[in-house]
Amino acid sequence: MDSVRNFDVFMPTRIIFGVSRVAEIGKITKTFGKKALLITYKDTSGMEDTIEKTSDLLKEEGISVIRYSDVVPDPPTEIINQGANIVRKEDIDVLIGLGGGSAIDSAKAIGVVAVNGGDAWDYMACNPECKKFESAMPVIAVPTTSGTGSETTAVAVLTRKQIKSKGSIVNPAIFAKVAIIDPELSSTMPPSLTASTGIDAFGHAMEAFLSKRSTPYVERLSPEAMKLIWNNLPLAYADGSNMLARANMAWASTLGGMMLAQSGVIGVHALSQALGAHLNIPHGIGVAIATPLFLEYNRHESSKKYIQLAKELGIGEGLKDDDIVDEFIKQINDFLKKFGMPNDLKSYSHKINRQELIENAMFNAPLSLVNNPRELTIEDMAKMIDKII
Repeated sequence: MDSVRNFDVFMPTRIIFGVSRVAEIGKITKTFGKKALLITYKDTSGMEDTIEKTSDLLKEEGISVIRYSDVVPDPPTEIINQGANIVRKEDIDVLIGLGGGSAIDSAKAIGVVAVNGGDAWDYMACNPECKKFESAMPVIAVPTTSGTGSETTAVAVLTRKQIKSKGSIVNPAIFAKVAIIDPELSSTMPPSLTASTGIDAFGHAMEAFLSKRSTPYVERLSPEAMKLIWNNLPLAYADGSNMLARANMAWASTLGGMMLAQSGVIGVHALSQALGAHLNIPHGIGVAIATPLFLEYNRHESSKKYIQLAKELGIGEGLKDDDIVDEFIKQINDFLKKFGMPNDLKSYSHKINRQELIENAMFNAPLSLVNNPRELTIEDMAKMIDKII
């Protein structure tokens, strides 16, 4: 540190990392009770064996397993409320989120509603009447993708379909009790999903570093996550069976989630969540589209941090500071283009209600905008959105 700074670090999740570590899920789960709700996707394509194996491992330890397989990407609040009803009806002891971020977020949100009652919407930060709570059910997170970092965050991202709003429940009570990070589980991801989730993880790490709430803890670990993704996402994208690349991506995703949990994300995620709510595009694609816009927008306020990150990534050696900033922005944009990410959403223009999208981006991820290095006005957001639609 170059000055005295006050900050907190809170990371209560037990992390179990390594190849084949999912085999330990039964022994871990039974420390929380004898009856588990296994929360997975409605579309289980490519996950069938993993779901069956996990269910068998739980049963081998005498755990009664009930499956809840109604989760969809960007889960709507109705799915959360239905899951909470099952928990109460079946007297569930522990929740297991098996899948990508939507499955894990659903588990965390179900745990809130099951304990505190009401509707999931009651607890979303974008709800003007958001209710506070202090407890939730225990959650075990088992990610099968490497991107969202939900296994180590206090955030559950949901959709309120009635108002096309994608927002979050944010509360330390929803940290997963245990995260089992087994790189083998991500090895069946297709290249497109590998790319979009990896870019999301890259965004978490970089945005946490740039956030107004960044801390020395984040400023050391975020670049580590970024370097792992910078070096390994192209490898995992090209060859999904590359287990070392998968392991490095899994750890980078976990680190990115930890950084998000400490410092939050910035305006990139406010815009990308709005794009997801309006157009149902994968979240990582939204991050890829929004990142170049915010790198330019935050340039003046974040130039020193851009230079720090450039040095960590080996960018711009021997250049003057202004040229390093230019090269950093250029190379980040070039990196995103390696994975076939679109530059804009002009092909979706006929589906977009411009004003609704602007308002959603400004008001449904309030913490992201507070964290942004440069204050963002609704006029600024409108100009950025006009560039991509």
